Amino acid sequence: MGAMDVIVVLAAAGLIAALGWLVFGPRRAGAARVEGGVHRVVTT
Repeated sequence: MGAMDVIVVLAAAGLIAALGWLVFGPRRAGAARVEGGVHRVVTT
């Protein structure tokens, strides 16, 4: 395995980890309430 192959594998692993963090990572708390028969969602 050459140096370029190692770089490509590491870059791919980094991108997979970043996508996993975006999809499964912590999220901000949110609250929903009803105003005039319409649900309103406020995220902080």
